[in-house]
Amino acid sequence: MHCKKVGVFMEGKPDEIKDHKSKDKFSDYKAEFAKIVWPTKDELVKQTITVIAVCLMFAVIIFFMDMSFNYGMDIFARLVG
Repeated sequence: MHCKKVGVFMEGKPDEIKDHKSKDKFSDYKAEFAKIVWPTKDELVKQTITVIAVCLMFAVIIFFMDMSFNYGMDIFARLVG
């Protein structure tokens, strides 16, 4: 008796269901892996440069915000204390 998939459930004996899952798992992985569209070298370089540039931009923004808040807290501490 073969397992029959019904919705999210499988019909059949538990042993058959387990065998069906283990046999098809690797073929499913292989089929999904074949669907992957890998970027070209030029696309990869452009995307990598973009990610690094955006990270550096955010690092600079956070640095200046931190310096500003630190300066503000120093002024506030002098006024209060």
